[in-house]
Amino acid sequence: MTALGPRWEGILSRLRHAFQPIVRFSDGGLYGFEALLRGWEEAGFGSLNEVFDRAFEDSLLYALDLRLREKAIGKLAAAGSGRAKLFYNVDNRLLVMPDYAPGNTAALAEGAGLSASRIVVEVSERHDPGHEVRFDDVLESYKRQGFRVALDDFGAGCAGLTLLYRADPDIVKIDRYFVSGSAGDPRKAAFLQKIVGLAHLMGVEVVAEGIETADEYRVCAGAGCDYAQGFYIARPGKDISAVWMDHREPPAVSGDRRFTAQAGTVDAGTVRMISPVRAGAGFREILSRFRRDPSISVLPVVDEDGNVAGAYRERDFREYVYSPYGISLLEHLSAETGGRALLRRPPVSLLGNGLAKIVELYGTSPDSGGVILTDQGRYAGIVEADTLLSLVAERELVEARDQNPLTRLPGNIRISSVLAERLADPGRGVAFAYYDFDNF
Repeated sequence: MTALGPRWEGILSRLRHAFQPIVRFSDGGLYGFEALLRGWEEAGFGSLNEVFDRAFEDSLLYALDLRLREKAIGKLAAAGSGRAKLFYNVDNRLLVMPDYAPGNTAALAEGAGLSASRIVVEVSERHDPGHEVRFDDVLESYKRQGFRVALDDFGAGCAGLTLLYRADPDIVKIDRYFVSGSAGDPRKAAFLQKIVGLAHLMGVEVVAEGIETADEYRVCAGAGCDYAQGFYIARPGKDISAVWMDHREPPAVSGDRRFTAQAGTVDAGTVRMISPVRAGAGFREILSRFRRDPSISVLPVVDEDGNVAGAYRERDFREYVYSPYGISLLEHLSAETGGRALLRRPPVSLLGNGLAKIVELYGTSPDSGGVILTDQGRYAGIVEADTLLSLVAERELVEARDQNPLTRLPGNIRISSVLAERLADPGRGVAFAYYDFDNF
């Protein structure tokens, strides 16, 4: 590791982290903490960005980042905090530093007694990596080692969709611009819903950043976001335990997350609990699972904490199994990629979402083989393709039965269902308007 020198050692001594909780919408439980750098004013800088710009100019960005990373990891390890994850921001420019070398984060985590799955590496659009191939390789290396990758401030820059495709993240953090004021801005609420839908279609979880009010919290919950972060829940603090102890208990969410009578219900016959394999499992183990149970077409993959890492499809293995050197080729791929070569990202949905939402996700990705469900951030089963197709047919029959034969609009059954659903929500008032068209 490159030595920082006296000047930067003095700066480092003034820099510290504040930690802000990230909670699950499903139950309000703790998911992780984001490490936010503080103390740059005392160190003589006009902004946080200036710290890293100067370090970059002095070719010390990577050396400084490693020392800061060590501080943050050590703080989380000392606090305990169960299985809480650490979200740590990484400046893309450190990849071009002359002393950059892979593997140091894994060493820091191991030294602190943390598993790689508890660390989430955040990348952003602030410094566009352009066509730098090394950027893609480094992110892939992080994933192979078991770290999770998050795309920070999504939607704030111009390269959002490009970076979403390139980074192939586990998590997307929606920029607070789309969250702030969303309760009174239907367009922002619609944008939120579309971003969440796109992310879930790609098998990516979503954090809503910058939530400051109860109404914003409800809008983000209704849009289907998985995790919440912002002043409404807790302000950042240097003491991890104290921050969590003083956090606000978020309100229970309802509405879009409940099952409707029209959409059907998720029951034991709908969700199949296929025992997942651990990330990094060898291809021989995966093939053995498919051979032992021919009914399995999709095999979920989870990390050490039970978070969904993706899935393997049985059909992707067929061309290898039936070729003369297929097994050898698979073993070679496994050694090169840590088992990620054939790993897919099927759509992911919260267990609390209605079947209409689950069916919609599958409809936009019919080759996925099904939709994986999560509960409190962890794998909770899969709704397979055959089941989903049956549910689609069942829903179409229900809708056809309920349609007015003249207008094709929903009739009394649907109207009664919606009325019951709205009136059962104790959180907000509701108004109804009735229109009767004469001589229609």
